[in-house]
Amino acid sequence: MEDIIQVATTPTGESEIKVDVTMVTVYPVNTVFTSDPAFVGHNKEVTFQGAITNHISVPVNNIAADMRLNESLTYISDSATINGRKENVRVVMQNGRLRFECLGTEGAEGELGGGEGTPGDTEGEPGSVQGRQIAVDLGFGESGESGILKPGETVYLAFKATARVVEGSPRGEAGEGEGLAGGSSNLYEAGLTLSYKEQESGKSYQNGEVTAQGTVASIWLQTLFGDIYAQGGFLAEVMPPSGNQNATYLVQTDGTISHFTSKAGSRYEIQNYIQGILSPVNVKRLMRDQVDQILTDRERFKVREITPGSHRVSDLDKGRREVIYVKGNLVLETDADFRSPLTIVVTGDLRIKDSTNYDNTPVDSIKKLPSLGFIVLGDTIIEGDVTHGVGAVYSEGTISTGDSNKQLVWEGLFVAAGFNLDRTHFHTGDVTEPAEKVIYDGRVVANPPTGFSELTDFPVWKEVTP
Repeated sequence: MEDIIQVATTPTGESEIKVDVTMVTVYPVNTVFTSDPAFVGHNKEVTFQGAITNHISVPVNNIAADMRLNESLTYISDSATINGRKENVRVVMQNGRLRFECLGTEGAEGELGGGEGTPGDTEGEPGSVQGRQIAVDLGFGESGESGILKPGETVYLAFKATARVVEGSPRGEAGEGEGLAGGSSNLYEAGLTLSYKEQESGKSYQNGEVTAQGTVASIWLQTLFGDIYAQGGFLAEVMPPSGNQNATYLVQTDGTISHFTSKAGSRYEIQNYIQGILSPVNVKRLMRDQVDQILTDRERFKVREITPGSHRVSDLDKGRREVIYVKGNLVLETDADFRSPLTIVVTGDLRIKDSTNYDNTPVDSIKKLPSLGFIVLGDTIIEGDVTHGVGAVYSEGTISTGDSNKQLVWEGLFVAAGFNLDRTHFHTGDVTEPAEKVIYDGRVVANPPTGFSELTDFPVWKEVTP
């Protein structure tokens, strides 16, 4: 609330000086309202916190906070607390808004809630008080006295909401920017309007709205320089950021494509694809045949069996082309870069704990180019601390990228029965970075790891131009 007072003075001479003085009205009870995080991924939680302080010399009570949530936010049921306690607050819906009522201990009979309306009169509202009403007073300040927020005391309101990208919503500050054709990012915003009474005089107040806001952005997958295929379809929740695409070339599926795009254009997004050799049954049969051949002639294929458990890169890569065979689970830890053509066959699950890289020392023959292949008959789990990985990964189970807000960049390719894309990273500047980025590097064709040569004719693994 501001009042503009214009003061005019006429000094010696003919000129006139006008001075505008802004007078800011301070409410008896003020609120600091914040949100965290300021940048959040699609369908992730935001925590809102308000610090409500009595700045006048008399106690106040009947405090209620009316909350406006924009279309990007959904209140998470039963998440509200007053001073960290859920039993101190009741949340009801009123006139399209959430009302957070600060409840004290049972006191004198009185109206239920401050401001217009009585949420307790609404049949079936959550947390409604049955029987005799209680005074809806705030009694959780430093004094601990029921029903009163004394001068200088502060009470803390907190709640959570789920933020989501709303396609076509404004981006940036409220009222600024333009509608987005894609699903990149938009503003999330909550507005808090506080109402209360002076305890002694009964005078009612309603503060102007204070807001807390931030950016909610797409969490998306990007694949570069290769074709991709999915038997069941590509079904993303939102589009990638404007000006970005999920794939460089072909996007092929037996099913349908939703919110998943190709840089080459929509004619390269092929739904209801007739599989042929790309059939998952054929891929599995070919890979199993490769493993059987390798294990049948271990000397020819230079097979070295190691015990299940944790192993470092230096345990696996001895500077020569060979096949590492693990009968069981493998946990991969990094202490060096991969420098050889190497195939790692795991009959159980593969867990990758650290980032991996190829050694970049020049080679005098393409046959010496480092090239890594994983054949995993179980699941492949990439832990959340991994930010970079290399190799062609074939997994008969699921490939999981790890629950983390760090970006994962993988140079190679993924083939699996299913994917858990768990990363929540996004660039917080122009919001253009994917959570997972898979870069096809061509080594599986240039110098195929043992057991992968039969698969290099698959369109899904072959470099093409549109």
